[in-house]
Amino acid sequence: MEFIIAYIVILGLLSYFLIIRPNKKQKSRQSNLINSINTGDTVETIGGIIGDVVHVDKEDSTIIINSEESTLKLRLGSVKMVLESINAEYEEIEEVIAEETTTEE
Repeated sequence: MEFIIAYIVILGLLSYFLIIRPNKKQKSRQSNLINSINTGDTVETIGGIIGDVVHVDKEDSTIIINSEESTLKLRLGSVKMVLESINAEYEEIEEVIAEETTTEE
């Protein structure tokens, strides 16, 4: 009887660490990705389409992207990754300016 209880506990822990926990981490990463999308970012969708974000509508969970000569309206959940963020470019520019002003002094 004690062996069966220990076996059930071990199976429960294994399923938590191998199935439930990784799914929570993946959902958290996807949620952070969706919340970080801004106008001007370059994104790749799960279908492989790469384009620049023209408009983000958080209420309807949609984005509008320009990809070459096409304009597409997609769900935020279809974004696979942000390839280039306009905010990252601004941060890099600010770092360069800060370094230049520090070296001049």
